[in-house]
Amino acid sequence: MRRRLTVRRWTALAACVAAGALAAGPAQAGTPPNDHFADATPIVRAAGDVRALNVNATKEPGEPNHADNQGGRSVWYRWIAPASGQFAFVTFGSDFDTLLAVYTGTSVDALTRVAASEDAGEGTRQSAVSFRAAVGAEYRIAVDGFGGKVGRIRLRWMQGPENDNFADAAALPAGYGRAQLTTVGATWELGEPIPAEQPEDEYTTDGASVWFRWTATETGPVSFATEATTVDTVLAVFTGDDLHALDLVTTNDDDPLFGCCESRATFTATAGTSYAILVDSIYGWGASTLVWRRVLLGTRGVDSIAGSSADEEIHGLAGADRIRAGGGDDLVLAGDGADLVVGGAGNDRIFGDRGADTVADRAGRDALHGDAGRDRLDAFDRTGDDTVDGGAHGDRCRADRSDRRSGCP
Repeated sequence: MRRRLTVRRWTALAACVAAGALAAGPAQAGTPPNDHFADATPIVRAAGDVRALNVNATKEPGEPNHADNQGGRSVWYRWIAPASGQFAFVTFGSDFDTLLAVYTGTSVDALTRVAASEDAGEGTRQSAVSFRAAVGAEYRIAVDGFGGKVGRIRLRWMQGPENDNFADAAALPAGYGRAQLTTVGATWELGEPIPAEQPEDEYTTDGASVWFRWTATETGPVSFATEATTVDTVLAVFTGDDLHALDLVTTNDDDPLFGCCESRATFTATAGTSYAILVDSIYGWGASTLVWRRVLLGTRGVDSIAGSSADEEIHGLAGADRIRAGGGDDLVLAGDGADLVVGGAGNDRIFGDRGADTVADRAGRDALHGDAGRDRLDAFDRTGDDTVDGGAHGDRCRADRSDRRSGCP
């Protein structure tokens, strides 16, 4: 299982849905106007939201089993794509167990399925599909109830990220760098792996994952991380070309340093190997920055480590290390020992450890963090956009007047 939003406590209204009918309501008289394929309700625009009931709806002769379930209470919609691109249809907000399917075709008994969903993710009763639409093409959307269930429907649609599905993974540049991402309109694919370590009593209510593809140009340790995120992320790295037969390399829910809501996974890459990178958001949709860095590792002795112009993650160890970041946006973990760490020209994040460390800013928008030792933090660079965070042992801080500081004078 993966840790996700705890299974929703459904309202008292949902409990009234039983035996194919709602307990009350004037809408129960007659069948829905869009019960039959030929009477599909037209929906328009690139994004929208409609509400309806499937009470007293029926299944027509020749109608397919939506999402491979017998169903039996389907209603229909007709949508002409206003643009080419990735679009998502979801039933989040419906109060019963839904089925959702998208088709092309002009006859109910001769349809071509484009996408279908029983559940949007582990533990949710709602459905979500994502597919690549062609401008001007007409699509038929069926909303049904699992096993014939009925209730209040909420159908929403919107344009989604182009890399929503595994087959459409966005290619990341060779080497190291960063890429902006959004999960707004993203969905969970049928058969998509569940990456992170999860307690058994928590499940996802709606998947919102996007995919990337990266090929290593050298053998060595590398890290992938989500930073500056507006949503709680899970990150996983796989090898393989088949969604249903991927091999997990590593996964992370909460970054060991930053906790919720960033993620960071480190592994040893092999030159020439292609890796599939999954970024999933737990509590809804949002934006983030995906950063992939070369990892430089110290040894057990006293190290002198110098970064390069690339974005890097630099690890000192137990000795009194001397670390100088390079020109990229670096993450520096000093390790134990009385370390000297100097930032580079990029926007660095630097962490001391249990020793009495000296951590200095150089340029850029940097964040300096002391730890258990009596540290000296210096962010005085006349830019006024740095963060200085001391530890619990009387750290000494030097910074610009407008820098953000805590845990030290």
